[in-house]
Amino acid sequence: MKKTLILFIIMINFSYSMDCKTRLSLRELACNLHHGNSCSFLGESYLRALCTKQDKNKAIEFFKKACDYKNAEGCTLLGFVYMGWYNRDQDIDNAIKFLKKACDYGDENGCINLKTMQIKKQNLN
Repeated sequence: MKKTLILFIIMINFSYSMDCKTRLSLRELACNLHHGNSCSFLGESYLRALCTKQDKNKAIEFFKKACDYKNAEGCTLLGFVYMGWYNRDQDIDNAIKFLKKACDYGDENGCINLKTMQIKKQNLN
């Protein structure tokens, strides 16, 4: 299993010379093998319509997987979605939840935005 994951990661590193469909397929395989960075990449692809049509629900699904696999960037991007970015209704509690995870995993952007959302929540109470 570990050798398979390593092989996929190597393939992904060279995937930029591949067509979009192949690149997304490889990333999805790697995500299913718990490679958080690939899940985050897929989330961003679906959120921004990169190599695929935009699908915010799929983006959230992949960001959640990335965060579950302790990928700080995936947690931060999911926090941004819940902050109301990308034309989504704001959900302060979920934004704080995922930004805290991002901060715990060492993402500076997650920490900065966590403080912003905590202050915003305090001001609403």
